[in-house]
Amino acid sequence: MSYERLRGEARGGNQPNLNLQIVRSFTVLNPPLIDRRRLIATSSDTRRCSPLRPQPTAADDMFNSLVQRTFRGEL
Repeated sequence: MSYERLRGEARGGNQPNLNLQIVRSFTVLNPPLIDRRRLIATSSDTRRCSPLRPQPTAADDMFNSLVQRTFRGEL
């Protein structure tokens, strides 16, 4: 969640870098234990996670169709 904020702390010209001093001084959010447990409980429910699975795209469908037609000798 804080990636952009941390990268914003980087110093330098063409290729900004982080050093140990910057990383040590960076504050990381640490939610209360009860909130972390609630998150674990809800994220272990596979029905809630199903939208996170990659969905086939039109390109995937087209590729699969071409593969099948190729093996059938239709191309």
